[in-house]
Amino acid sequence: MTECSVTTRRIWIAMSRAVLGLCLAFPVGAVQLPSDLLPADSLWILPSSKPLTGLEHWQLHGLFRQSSGGGWALLSIGQAAAQRVEFGAVLPGGIRLAAIENEGVWLQRGQTRAFLRLGGTLQASVASEVVTDVSPPPAAPSAACQQYISGGVPLEELAALGVCPAGISDF
Repeated sequence: MTECSVTTRRIWIAMSRAVLGLCLAFPVGAVQLPSDLLPADSLWILPSSKPLTGLEHWQLHGLFRQSSGGGWALLSIGQAAAQRVEFGAVLPGGIRLAAIENEGVWLQRGQTRAFLRLGGTLQASVASEVVTDVSPPPAAPSAACQQYISGGVPLEELAALGVCPAGISDF
């Protein structure tokens, strides 16, 4: 190595350290909320899923079920030829082969399920949506809410986490 390249390398290292030191002096953009201040019984309302439609022309011709829960089904959609569909595969329309039983298969999209029997009988069922206690949010922001807002946490994030009530404005 020549004297020039050693000097150049030392200059680059010094400049890199200076830039890194300058970057560390700036404040960080993320805020971590303590979990003990988050509400334990916050309301979780999941969006309702689309109904499982369009299965009228689906037909189950055969299936192979493994005792471990896996397997495959021989399924035709409309006028198409029957195809082998593995357990867990996603079919047209975002429908997933969720389970294989002795008499048929469970097809699922979101929270909606339908059971397709061997021979073509379709039985639709909807998994119930869980909604916890629905109580109106407090009218005045809590002390924790006020503390986080004054610390610079965006109100939208606090409302999404349930720390601040939705619909209040900055004060």
